Amino acid sequence: MVNRGLLSLVFIGLLFRIVYALAIYEPDLLPYHKGDYDLYYMLADEIVRGELAFRNSGYLLRPPFFPLMAAALGLEPLLIIAVNVLLATGIIPVTFLLAKQFDFSHRLTLLSALIVALDPTSVKYSGVLLAEPLANLLLALSFLTLMKLRGADKRLAALSWGSMSGGFIVLSALTRPAAYLLWLPMALWAMFARRTVAGGGGGRFWPPPLLSCRPYSVLGFGRNTMPLS
Repeated sequence: MVNRGLLSLVFIGLLFRIVYALAIYEPDLLPYHKGDYDLYYMLADEIVRGELAFRNSGYLLRPPFFPLMAAALGLEPLLIIAVNVLLATGIIPVTFLLAKQFDFSHRLTLLSALIVALDPTSVKYSGVLLAEPLANLLLALSFLTLMKLRGADKRLAALSWGSMSGGFIVLSALTRPAAYLLWLPMALWAMFARRTVAGGGGGRFWPPPLLSCRPYSVLGFGRNTMPLS
């Protein structure tokens, strides 16, 4: 059954983000952080030209996932802004689902989503030429799937949710490096979570998020030891 309250909040959140993005419009796109986007643009342009080795030193501070998205959108700034608005709005239903994992009442769950829908910082950093909307949505999905892992009652389900959680946080870190080390406390939390996992307790196996994030650590080490352009 479709939750009408949640749909209303998603619509309100989307409307706020669109109105704000339109209100700050200027032809030079500077209010959308065009200056920072120019650096992403150079990386995305390399991708469009087929340079997929990711050895440019710019990737050290601006990982490749957002430039890949920009390249896929044809390097069109207004289209990127529109997609970022949608990605930022996507955090609202994810927050709702995350709140449900804590067994909150329906009213409190909707309140959690409402806070995100109307949060001024979230609205401000929605329609921008930056990686934050994509990185934040992926990080939120990682927390949601981690909570699903905690409640999994079969090993296969636990492995599936754990792998998804690890995958989402890897992609978030490959969008913005701020999430680079979050996988460690998340994995430790999953290990010692009280709720039963696979019939043996959450602390009886090394959680998949820990293993899922290992490739990013190797990738980061390798990229930082290779000659950079």
